[in-house]
Amino acid sequence: MFDSCGQCRLKAYWVLQQRALNKLGHSATVHPIRLGWHTVSDLRHIDPKLSVLKVLKLFIRTVRRIRKIDEEAYPLAPEDGNLVKIGIVGEIYTILEPAVNRRLIDKMRKLGAFVHNSIPLSYFALKPFYNLGWIRRPGIDRNVYKAAKRLAHTYFPKEIGGHGNESIIHTLYYALKGYDGVLHILPFPCMPESTVAPILDDISHEYKMPVMRLIFDAHTAEAGLATRLEAFVDILQRKKATAHT
Repeated sequence: MFDSCGQCRLKAYWVLQQRALNKLGHSATVHPIRLGWHTVSDLRHIDPKLSVLKVLKLFIRTVRRIRKIDEEAYPLAPEDGNLVKIGIVGEIYTILEPAVNRRLIDKMRKLGAFVHNSIPLSYFALKPFYNLGWIRRPGIDRNVYKAAKRLAHTYFPKEIGGHGNESIIHTLYYALKGYDGVLHILPFPCMPESTVAPILDDISHEYKMPVMRLIFDAHTAEAGLATRLEAFVDILQRKKATAHT
């Protein structure tokens, strides 16, 4: 089970799973796996026979597969063009799992919008390397990102957990890059994203960039989602057309 090691409640899931299995009478052991410097030691803890070299090769191969998936799923933003550019921020699983977000990205593209995902899987797995500048993150202007990160600290100077801080940073990034709008998506009980929601509204007001929030739960209906997305894209397209006349 993945261990986030952060302030998000996800870090406690493997402990709860272990307790549930024990209460049910199972002797299985849940092993936490952390991304980054601890990955090799965590995998070898599960199977000591694995050599460090083999684990590193598997890790590198997996990273390459993840980056290839991201490149195919999230093309780079066009510098010019009539397409409205919309950035997506929020909780990572809600963003990445089509079954949860009701294929939101596909819907947006069919409506004629260019969609940029702020936290693709490769960013989640390689965040320390991207932040250090060791790996170039496709579709992100590093200088503008660093400026957005500095600005974000003035809005919220603490670590909130989950991807709450990233939502602030990337909303500012999209504003500085001249995007037409931002979608903020999250599951119903997500504390970090609920906490930063008013901050994103302030950024929207200050930078005159629309931010629409979509909260997903078991009762999210297809028709209601489609109507909101169509209205959002239509408003942004009209605003963009007016600005060019």
